[in-house]
Amino acid sequence: KDDVVAVPASAGYHPPVEQVVPAPGMRVKARFDKDQYYHGTIVSVVEKDGDSANSSSKGKKKKKKSVRITINYDDGSSEETVFPDPDISLVMPGKCCKCPRGDNH
Repeated sequence: KDDVVAVPASAGYHPPVEQVVPAPGMRVKARFDKDQYYHGTIVSVVEKDGDSANSSSKGKKKKKKSVRITINYDDGSSEETVFPDPDISLVMPGKCCKCPRGDNH
């Protein structure tokens, strides 16, 4: 029997990207400069197949899944990009930053 432990998002745990699928309405944090981050909301997600990659020594190929997402940023700008992207992180529900508003945006 496996023990299951719930870890609140506020504890700082973030599941691996492979386990979290972006969906419309999810919040993101995008890095634009070395230490400059902007928050936004995913407004659309379109699945697409990525390039094949060798997954074992038997020569089997496994397709990497990626999705095309459209993000509306809080400053009014928008962007369409492929996810996963090393500069874009999904933000777990709850307080995402120490902004003056202090809400769950």
